Amino acid sequence: MPCIKVKFFGLSELTRQIGSDEFDITFDGETFGDALGYLGNRFGAPFRQLIMSDNGEVNPVIQVLKNEEEYLARNKFDCRLAEGDELLFMFMIAGGRD
Repeated sequence: MPCIKVKFFGLSELTRQIGSDEFDITFDGETFGDALGYLGNRFGAPFRQLIMSDNGEVNPVIQVLKNEEEYLARNKFDCRLAEGDELLFMFMIAGGRD
């Protein structure tokens, strides 16, 4: 049961509803999918509606980074997590010039 840090960036409605933008979790399992399941159960509909898509993958407007360096694919649920890892959920921001 690893203890990992979870952070949300650019997701103010979600952080308002759950009460924090950064916290530690300890969950059964060892994968990204296990952590998502734990977060969905802990925070319910507000988390699932914003973070997950209808097809069961991570919502296309959400980007997830592991340890601030590895982007996780929306369906990479088997990615291993270890004690002390960090997951950062970010709202995708597009911009720039055409």
